[in-house]
Amino acid sequence: MTINTRDFGKIEILESEILEFKLPILGFEAYTKFVMLYDDEMGQALCWLQSVSDADVCFILADPALADESYCPALPAEALCALQLQPKDAVYRVLTVIPQNPQDATVNLKSPVVINPHKKLAGQVVLEDNYPLKAMLMPQEDTTC
Repeated sequence: MTINTRDFGKIEILESEILEFKLPILGFEAYTKFVMLYDDEMGQALCWLQSVSDADVCFILADPALADESYCPALPAEALCALQLQPKDAVYRVLTVIPQNPQDATVNLKSPVVINPHKKLAGQVVLEDNYPLKAMLMPQEDTTC
């Protein structure tokens, strides 16, 4: 299947790669089908979450471990049910904002994208846990003595 993308032009994807969002991204409720696209130079830690139906709807996702190595949120029962997911199988990615200076990039740890990789279901989940909406993607090391 061929789709138009914001950053990669026209590309071929397999229908088996499409994630169905059972819990939509806040503000983008009309978009339920996305594909994760990777750039070999960036590795697996960052990816583009591209809408299958609209080339202009695309998000950058990051592995939350880049911002918080101990990230292990408790998912609400409703989210587990909607995504047909066992907590141990959950894959987390976080929405990322990359400003002019990439070192100032932030991630939303409060509302991760949660993926059931076996059933290709996904959703944005607002957590009850006390995680920040804006955490530094790559926390700066403290260089003070």
